[in-house]
Amino acid sequence: MRDIGPGMVVRLYRSGKPVGFWEGEQAVVRPGDILLEIEPNLLSGPNTDN
Repeated sequence: MRDIGPGMVVRLYRSGKPVGFWEGEQAVVRPGDILLEIEPNLLSGPNTDN
């Protein structure tokens, strides 16, 4: 998908159905769409759980 701020949109839902980036004009974000975004967690340190 597309970068928004510090995160990255990884999924777009329209009317409860997923829309893929390969779907051309359908993949353009419209009012009412739901975006699943991954944001970096800058407050936590490195993962030491080994």
